[in-house]
Amino acid sequence: MMARKEDPRYLRTRQMLCNSFIDLIELHQDYDKITVRDIVKHAGINRSTFYLHFKDKDDLFAEMKNEVILELSKSLYHPTYDFDLALQEFNDHAKPIVTLVSLSHHVQRYARFYSVMLGHGDFLKGVFDAIRTVLLKMSDSELDADYTAGGILGVISHWVRNGLKESADEMSLWLTRAVLIPVGLAFRGPEAPTA
Repeated sequence: MMARKEDPRYLRTRQMLCNSFIDLIELHQDYDKITVRDIVKHAGINRSTFYLHFKDKDDLFAEMKNEVILELSKSLYHPTYDFDLALQEFNDHAKPIVTLVSLSHHVQRYARFYSVMLGHGDFLKGVFDAIRTVLLKMSDSELDADYTAGGILGVISHWVRNGLKESADEMSLWLTRAVLIPVGLAFRGPEAPTA
């Protein structure tokens, strides 16, 4: 017998509930005003079915955040990352860092969720922590990891807020350049500030 969480009907119903919840948030309804009744009505599912999946709307919300952050953490795991090789591949072939390609595609895949979650500090902290954890595997400097993770999160937020106009591949190249090339070098040129 198939385990409940692997049953396609169970997964489909769960996804319908999640999509319904995101739809309601996108319709600019205040989170506190959204009820389980609203969610099930919008999803076309019985209220009792909702409770087979979640305890309440807070549980639904928490599980959605946790699942997306877990997927993000999985997508960022690339144990063979090497800074010098990444820099050489970027300079010689304009090849982005694999981790940043995965990150960009993850955000693109969950764009609707990210667009409604950008205002939720606990979700942003989870994303920040996932990125920071990967960076700390490459560097002993917590300050460098915090700075870089904050910058990456800022770029993700900008990209999502502006409707993902760039492709995931374009964003991964942009992020790679920002991560690999020190800020000072990026400002060299005619528009560079002078001391």
